[in-house]
Amino acid sequence: MLPLLGPWFIHPALDAADSAGRLGLAADETYALSDQSVLELVLARGEFAFEGPDGMPFYDADERAHMRDARLLLGFCLAAGGVSLLKGTAELPAQIGLHLIFDNLRRQTAAE
Repeated sequence: MLPLLGPWFIHPALDAADSAGRLGLAADETYALSDQSVLELVLARGEFAFEGPDGMPFYDADERAHMRDARLLLGFCLAAGGVSLLKGTAELPAQIGLHLIFDNLRRQTAAE
């Protein structure tokens, strides 16, 4: 999920959606605002209280609340993915061991 939030994906997606045209901004301004949004979403405090090019807050109160909700959901998804990865990694040696035991038992049974 995180690779989809990088500029290598987001910037072309912004271009494909004509985000700069819809916002009435230059592409580099749109990229900067998007990058700031992703930074707030992933690494910063998640306040989304930065200014747009006109000096006014880029997000209004409702949009900031929505972005904080999205940040919370992203955090839950990343935590669930991390737990799943850790659980799968922790169980891997046991699964490999069981596989070897059962293969050995099958061979012994087939030989008898």
